[in-house]
Amino acid sequence: MANNDTQGDYALSFNKLRLYAEVAKEKNPGSVVDVECCEDNRFRRLLVAFDACIKGFNYCRPFLCLDGTFLTGRYKGTVLAAVGKDADNGLFPVAYGVVDSETDDNWLWFLLKLRSILSARELTFITNRHTGLVKHVPEVFSNGYHSYCLQHLKNNLRDRMSGRAPNGFRERVVSLFNDCALAPTVLDFKNCVNELFEVGGDRAKEFVASIPVYNWANAYFPSKRYGEMTSNAVESFNNWIVEARKLPVLKCVDTIRVQIMTQMCERKQLSRKLNSVLCPEYDAKLREFFNKGRTWTVFGSSDEVFEVSSLPAVVVDIRNRTCTCCRWQLYGFPCVHAFTALQKNDIDVSNYIDPLYTADAFRFCYDCPIHPVPISTLGVAPVSENSAVILPLILPPKTRRPRGRPKVARIRSRGEKILLAEISLSLTLFW
Repeated sequence: MANNDTQGDYALSFNKLRLYAEVAKEKNPGSVVDVECCEDNRFRRLLVAFDACIKGFNYCRPFLCLDGTFLTGRYKGTVLAAVGKDADNGLFPVAYGVVDSETDDNWLWFLLKLRSILSARELTFITNRHTGLVKHVPEVFSNGYHSYCLQHLKNNLRDRMSGRAPNGFRERVVSLFNDCALAPTVLDFKNCVNELFEVGGDRAKEFVASIPVYNWANAYFPSKRYGEMTSNAVESFNNWIVEARKLPVLKCVDTIRVQIMTQMCERKQLSRKLNSVLCPEYDAKLREFFNKGRTWTVFGSSDEVFEVSSLPAVVVDIRNRTCTCCRWQLYGFPCVHAFTALQKNDIDVSNYIDPLYTADAFRFCYDCPIHPVPISTLGVAPVSENSAVILPLILPPKTRRPRGRPKVARIRSRGEKILLAEISLSLTLFW
């Protein structure tokens, strides 16, 4: 990695962003790299979305996790990111940016930029309920859906239930709330929520009443979340770029670009080795389903409707791609009952699997590369958009890092216990 002197000091790094945006777009046609400043020419915000990521996301499931994480260098700021998942459940960064602070207005700007670069698919957004996201996600993506991160909700409930209580009381309440969120049917949800209210009392009732049920409960969510209940994907991304967040803004932005570029190249090489219809994770899931359902009996009602003698028995409708367990509908991937019905009737399972779970989708996702951006050759003079108009220097934000040792991790909600080993394992699994 080039040292900070090569890229200029922290303040001068901001002035190179316009030229970086021009070069990045020249080397990667179709990319969106936009820089905005305040009226006094101080840096305000930057968005980066490479063409390879924009095109690749069309082969990912239609959901994005959104979050922000702070910079730890000389000047304050926040990295905003939108992260999806590829066909093998690997994290897929679509867009990222640096803003002066995490405000409602900056989230609105980021969402509007996302809308302008993404296709017209119906998307589901999973967030931590920042006020800007709660307000602007439904406003900007009127045909989309907003899911609240279950882990954040559980931490909020844990705080709400604090106080003098028997040992294990709070965790019992949080566990029951988790059951409510995961319940696949309305009947299951009502049974779970009744138990939650019986144990948690008025505080649990007030908490559930404060959050719209269609933003967090499986039974009421109006679209598919593909099994994603938390914003862990983007939080893993934030941990992945922890070293980049210490650097001057130009080096920070380009270091993230290098990380994503390298990952896409490695996964393209991996995609050439895949020799199955599905990606490895979901191929293994079907083998698991085969072992689990081998003792079940399947009774045909018609060519398309089957009763599976699991415990409890369920009805599978392969034409409508539904199962009374509701998991096929929730995940967009055949549940164990549907797989058993298909397999025992010699029906090709691959015809009933969403193409976004296939090895072909994985290959197409990483088909386009991100090309290098030679930042070591960038000048330091003010940039001209048309070689005639000289633009003023981009000044750093007025706010600077406060004195004392800088924070290197976000402040976690009380009761949120994430061990370093668990974080390491998460990153190993995802990346």
